[in-house]
Amino acid sequence: VEAYFNLASCQAAIGNFSGAEKHYKKAIEKDPKFKNAYTALAALMAKDLRYDDVIAFNKQALDKGYQGEEIYINIGNAYYLKGDTVSAVPFLEQAILRNQNNRNLNGFLAEFFKKCISFGLADFRFLERLCLGNLLAHLSFDICQIFRGDWPANIDVIVKTV
Repeated sequence: VEAYFNLASCQAAIGNFSGAEKHYKKAIEKDPKFKNAYTALAALMAKDLRYDDVIAFNKQALDKGYQGEEIYINIGNAYYLKGDTVSAVPFLEQAILRNQNNRNLNGFLAEFFKKCISFGLADFRFLERLCLGNLLAHLSFDICQIFRGDWPANIDVIVKTV
Protein backbone atom coordinates (compact mmCIF):
# COMPACT_ATOMS: atom_id res chain seq x y z
CA VAL A 1 0.00 0.00 0.00
CA GLU A 2 2.73 2.44 0.96
CA ALA A 3 4.58 1.63 -2.25
CA TYR A 4 1.57 2.57 -4.39
CA PHE A 5 1.01 5.71 -2.35
CA ASN A 6 4.67 6.75 -2.62
CA LEU A 7 4.71 6.02 -6.34
CA ALA A 8 1.56 8.12 -6.77
CA SER A 9 3.12 10.98 -4.81
CA CYS A 10 6.22 10.85 -7.02
CA GLN A 11 4.07 10.81 -10.15
CA ALA A 12 2.14 13.85 -8.91
CA ALA A 13 5.39 15.67 -8.09
CA ILE A 14 6.67 15.30 -11.66
CA GLY A 15 3.32 16.33 -13.15
CA ASN A 16 2.09 12.91 -14.25
CA PHE A 17 -1.35 13.35 -12.73
CA SER A 18 -3.03 10.47 -14.55
CA GLY A 19 -0.30 8.13 -13.28
CA ALA A 20 -0.66 9.54 -9.79
CA GLU A 21 -4.43 9.05 -9.83
CA LYS A 22 -4.02 5.45 -10.99
CA HIS A 23 -1.62 4.64 -8.16
CA TYR A 24 -3.64 6.43 -5.46
CA LYS A 25 -6.64 4.36 -6.53
CA LYS A 26 -4.51 1.21 -6.43
CA ALA A 27 -3.41 2.05 -2.87
CA ILE A 28 -7.07 2.49 -1.88
CA GLU A 29 -7.98 -0.77 -3.62
CA LYS A 30 -5.32 -2.60 -1.58
CA ASP A 31 -6.35 -0.89 1.68
CA PRO A 32 -9.79 0.77 1.57
CA LYS A 33 -9.08 2.52 4.89
CA PHE A 34 -5.80 4.16 3.83
CA LYS A 35 -6.94 7.70 4.50
CA ASN A 36 -3.89 9.52 3.14
CA ALA A 37 -4.64 8.15 -0.33
CA TYR A 38 -8.22 9.47 -0.24
CA THR A 39 -7.02 12.91 0.80
CA ALA A 40 -4.24 13.02 -1.80
CA LEU A 41 -6.53 11.76 -4.57
CA ALA A 42 -9.20 14.33 -3.67
CA ALA A 43 -6.59 17.10 -3.74
CA LEU A 44 -5.32 15.89 -7.10
CA MET A 45 -8.83 15.86 -8.59
CA ALA A 46 -9.71 19.23 -7.04
CA LYS A 47 -6.56 20.74 -8.51
CA ASP A 48 -8.05 19.95 -11.93
CA LEU A 49 -11.42 21.37 -10.75
CA ARG A 50 -12.90 17.85 -10.93
CA TYR A 51 -15.16 18.36 -7.92
CA ASP A 52 -17.84 16.00 -9.23
CA ASP A 53 -15.20 13.26 -9.47
CA VAL A 54 -14.12 13.93 -5.87
CA ILE A 55 -17.73 13.66 -4.73
CA ALA A 56 -18.48 10.51 -6.75
CA PHE A 57 -15.29 8.68 -5.74
CA ASN A 58 -15.71 9.46 -2.05
CA LYS A 59 -19.42 8.58 -2.09
CA GLN A 60 -18.40 5.20 -3.52
CA ALA A 61 -16.19 4.75 -0.47
CA LEU A 62 -19.19 5.48 1.76
CA ASP A 63 -21.27 2.99 -0.22
CA LYS A 64 -18.57 0.37 0.40
CA GLY A 65 -18.81 1.01 4.14
CA TYR A 66 -15.77 3.20 4.77
CA GLN A 67 -16.87 6.08 6.97
CA GLY A 68 -13.60 7.88 7.74
CA GLU A 69 -13.73 11.58 8.54
CA GLU A 70 -11.58 12.39 5.50
CA ILE A 71 -14.28 11.02 3.20
CA TYR A 72 -16.80 13.47 4.64
CA ILE A 73 -14.28 16.31 4.53
CA ASN A 74 -13.44 15.56 0.89
CA ILE A 75 -17.11 15.52 -0.14
CA GLY A 76 -18.03 18.60 1.90
CA ASN A 77 -15.04 20.54 0.62
CA ALA A 78 -15.77 19.58 -3.00
CA TYR A 79 -19.36 20.78 -2.66
CA TYR A 80 -18.09 23.97 -1.03
CA LEU A 81 -15.58 24.58 -3.85
CA LYS A 82 -18.37 24.00 -6.38
CA GLY A 83 -20.33 26.73 -4.62
CA ASP A 84 -22.95 24.31 -3.25
CA THR A 85 -22.81 25.26 0.40
CA VAL A 86 -26.13 23.66 1.27
CA SER A 87 -24.90 20.24 0.13
CA ALA A 88 -21.55 20.73 1.88
CA VAL A 89 -22.98 21.22 5.37
CA PRO A 90 -24.24 17.69 6.16
CA PHE A 91 -20.92 16.14 5.14
CA LEU A 92 -18.94 18.62 7.21
CA GLU A 93 -21.23 17.93 10.16
CA GLN A 94 -20.50 14.22 9.77
CA ALA A 95 -16.77 14.95 9.71
CA ILE A 96 -17.12 16.82 13.01
CA LEU A 97 -18.95 13.91 14.58
CA ARG A 98 -16.24 11.47 13.50
CA ASN A 99 -13.30 13.49 14.81
CA GLN A 100 -14.20 16.20 17.24
CA ASN A 101 -10.59 17.16 17.99
CA ASN A 102 -9.40 17.93 14.47
CA ARG A 103 -8.09 21.49 14.81
CA ASN A 104 -7.64 21.89 11.05
CA LEU A 105 -11.27 20.93 10.51
CA ASN A 106 -12.37 23.25 13.32
CA GLY A 107 -10.55 26.19 11.73
CA PHE A 108 -11.92 25.40 8.28
CA LEU A 109 -15.46 25.13 9.63
CA ALA A 110 -15.18 28.38 11.54
CA GLU A 111 -14.20 30.21 8.35
CA PHE A 112 -16.78 28.26 6.36
CA PHE A 113 -19.62 29.25 8.68
CA LYS A 114 -18.45 32.86 8.78
CA LYS A 115 -18.43 33.03 4.95
CA CYS A 116 -21.84 31.36 4.78
CA ILE A 117 -23.30 34.03 7.00
CA SER A 118 -21.50 36.95 5.37
CA PHE A 119 -22.69 35.86 1.91
CA GLY A 120 -26.22 35.23 3.12
CA LEU A 121 -25.95 31.48 2.52
CA ALA A 122 -26.76 30.72 6.13
CA ASP A 123 -27.93 32.76 9.03
CA PHE A 124 -27.64 32.65 12.78
CA ARG A 125 -30.55 30.18 12.95
CA PHE A 126 -28.24 27.80 11.10
CA LEU A 127 -25.62 28.23 13.81
CA GLU A 128 -28.26 27.89 16.50
CA ARG A 129 -29.20 24.54 14.98
CA LEU A 130 -25.58 23.46 15.25
CA CYS A 131 -25.37 24.71 18.83
CA LEU A 132 -28.61 23.16 19.92
CA GLY A 133 -27.77 19.98 18.06
CA ASN A 134 -24.68 19.88 20.26
CA LEU A 135 -22.30 19.94 17.30
CA LEU A 136 -20.53 23.12 18.32
CA ALA A 137 -19.84 21.58 21.71
CA HIS A 138 -17.58 19.15 19.88
CA LEU A 139 -15.64 21.88 18.12
CA SER A 140 -12.84 23.76 19.76
CA PHE A 141 -13.77 27.12 21.24
CA ASP A 142 -12.05 28.78 18.25
CA ILE A 143 -15.28 28.91 16.28
CA CYS A 144 -16.99 30.92 19.02
CA GLN A 145 -14.02 33.27 19.25
CA ILE A 146 -14.11 33.98 15.52
CA PHE A 147 -17.78 34.83 15.68
CA ARG A 148 -17.76 36.61 19.03
CA GLY A 149 -18.14 40.09 17.51
CA ASP A 150 -20.84 38.98 15.09
CA TRP A 151 -23.18 37.02 17.34
CA PRO A 152 -26.70 38.29 17.95
CA ALA A 153 -27.57 39.46 21.45
CA ASN A 154 -28.89 36.06 22.55
CA ILE A 155 -25.83 34.05 21.47
CA ASP A 156 -24.52 33.69 25.03
CA VAL A 157 -27.75 31.90 25.92
CA ILE A 158 -27.38 29.65 22.88
CA VAL A 159 -23.77 28.78 23.66
CA LYS A 160 -24.58 28.12 27.34
CA THR A 161 -27.24 25.60 26.33
CA VAL A 162 -24.53 23.50 24.70
